[in-house]
Amino acid sequence: MFAQISNFQYWKSEHDAATCEDYSGYNGVRGLFAVSDGAGTTLFSNWWAELLVKQFLAVPLLGSDPFEVEWWLRRAQNAYRLQREHLAGQDSASWNAYRKIQNEGSQATLTTMRLIDIDAAAARAELLAIGDSCIFVKKATSPELQAFPLSTEQDFELSPLCLPSRPGMFKRSFHSVQRQQVQLQAGDTVVLATDAVARWIMGSGGGAYTAPEQALQELLAQNSASWPGFIEEQRRTQHMVDDDCTALIVKLYMEPQQIGSYQQLFPTTAHEQDIRQERKRDFEQALAEQNKEMLAIFYGDGNDLKLEEVVYPQSALEEARQVADAFQTVLFALRAALNSPDLISRMRPIWQKYAPLLEAEPCAAQLRQSLLHLGVLGSVAGQATSAPIAAAAISPSAEQATMQEPETGLQGPGSSSTEPLPEVQRLSPEQLSRFCLLKAFYLRATLRIILPQAEVERSVIEEIDNDPYIQQGIAEVNGANPHQVLDPEALLDSELAAFKSAFAPIWLKQPAGLQASDAEIRAFLLIQLRIKLFDQYLQQHAQSLQRWLEGYRQTWTRPDERRPGQRYPST
Repeated sequence: MFAQISNFQYWKSEHDAATCEDYSGYNGVRGLFAVSDGAGTTLFSNWWAELLVKQFLAVPLLGSDPFEVEWWLRRAQNAYRLQREHLAGQDSASWNAYRKIQNEGSQATLTTMRLIDIDAAAARAELLAIGDSCIFVKKATSPELQAFPLSTEQDFELSPLCLPSRPGMFKRSFHSVQRQQVQLQAGDTVVLATDAVARWIMGSGGGAYTAPEQALQELLAQNSASWPGFIEEQRRTQHMVDDDCTALIVKLYMEPQQIGSYQQLFPTTAHEQDIRQERKRDFEQALAEQNKEMLAIFYGDGNDLKLEEVVYPQSALEEARQVADAFQTVLFALRAALNSPDLISRMRPIWQKYAPLLEAEPCAAQLRQSLLHLGVLGSVAGQATSAPIAAAAISPSAEQATMQEPETGLQGPGSSSTEPLPEVQRLSPEQLSRFCLLKAFYLRATLRIILPQAEVERSVIEEIDNDPYIQQGIAEVNGANPHQVLDPEALLDSELAAFKSAFAPIWLKQPAGLQASDAEIRAFLLIQLRIKLFDQYLQQHAQSLQRWLEGYRQTWTRPDERRPGQRYPST
């Protein structure tokens, strides 16, 4: 079977070719076709949409099993992480964008077609979709138009599901991929379209035609030269929304025709052997580490590993999946409850429900440590004998504040100040990596918590972003209470000595590029001291740091682009 393939794209009025958030692509030799629509409310969603399509064409998603989808998605997320780290090393505007990417991530829909069986006159295809990009199949032998995954124009009123770029944000019970198989014959036409075009087709060309089939025929009459004008006219008459517009059109033939360019199509039924062998190694490592969450993810739907002659009992697989689902449920619940005053009462019933599955699992060790520290599992064992850094974190001036209970001396929400905020530090990707290592060591010493790398990185970026506000708050406290001074600088030397003493053996084992300088360590520790002193001060006045920051941010406007270069706090 052969195909004539057309790939049309035109961007919304405020975009151009470089900023268009749609992406589409195909590989006829492998029978792979895909479109993706980046969510316009997230930063660099065009990158993410492009990565999803390219990932599918290189290593296709072969099913809708939620663990298989997560395995596949993690590969794309890793490629996205490498791109964002490159971005962070550019200029100050890129650093701001990097912070937003880290905090929010990107989102995109994905709709794909994969030919799984083919001969000269017919083919069988598997369609997968998450979101509102659609596939239309126009059969040569039927006037009816088949649509997937949506079926009516009203379906577009709902917010679409999207695949997230941030690791740990994919939720198997929520981000479900829809699946359908279709029989195709020579003479059939398949159209993969992002939401603006798909909605126009289902709505009969915005009401200009009597049926969706007529709208599709008008679309199929276009070519690459007429496509921009066609879209502009539909917008002018308000028949189509002003959005990025992509259509990937596949017309099927038994033989190449005399006019036009044609590709012979071939099926894809499995991943390449190198991908399967890599996956087998990852699965065996998870098995050796007794990490049931990663075991379930690397196993996926099992098809790759079965081709590599891996035999794993179904009962053991079901147990691994139950553990993985329990772990994810508790983790998402904890994230939602972290800043809540009733965290313990919310989390204890959830933990009790899933404890039989998680209380002895290696994959949940860090989660149990966090719940222990937060009081969900009871008091924190050994808290009184934690590392010297914890004891040094509270200055004598802060202890005096707990006894005297004076007025806070803070302006608070709704007030104003003419004092400029201190500048935010801008870190290179290498410096950020070193700060994250410092943060991981610091959490282990002071709170006995071990967090996933992504959570540590997010925490570091948030602390850097909040530091100017905290510095300003400390200055206001010290100005209003001259006899009670919050002085993190006075504690810095002893804090630095304690840190080096506690972690010198660990630190020396790190590669040279990850060994922070004294200036970097001092800058990091000073941020931590400011947070601890100011947070304790606020708690003595029945106020949390998080709520203070939320209110205080509303009274200040800090131009994020005001970052002439890298800057560390003076020490």
